[in-house]
Amino acid sequence: MTSAWRINREAAQRHRAGAPQLPEWNFAAMGQAGLTGWPRVAAQPVARAAARRTGRPQAQIMLLTGAGFLAISLIGFLRQVDAMIAAGRLRRQPGRSHRRAKGPAPR
Repeated sequence: MTSAWRINREAAQRHRAGAPQLPEWNFAAMGQAGLTGWPRVAAQPVARAAARRTGRPQAQIMLLTGAGFLAISLIGFLRQVDAMIAAGRLRRQPGRSHRRAKGPAPR
């Protein structure tokens, strides 16, 4: 066994032992974040009907609906940022002239 290989293996073992653990995700809180304002009002009758038909708790269906609204909002925001970046790259800047110097017209 080479010394470099042994040192790498020992470093990997130390890293695993002392690595900070990621916190667990609270999906219920994430779903609740998506249900504010009009989405909550719109989701309540839908969740009530779906809970009656599926046998799932109404709160669980509300959380899934909230996660869906949150995902739709995030996708819309990212599309707007992408469009803004693309517009900034492609459009001419105001105040700069992109015309050719005066002279005969090109043929």
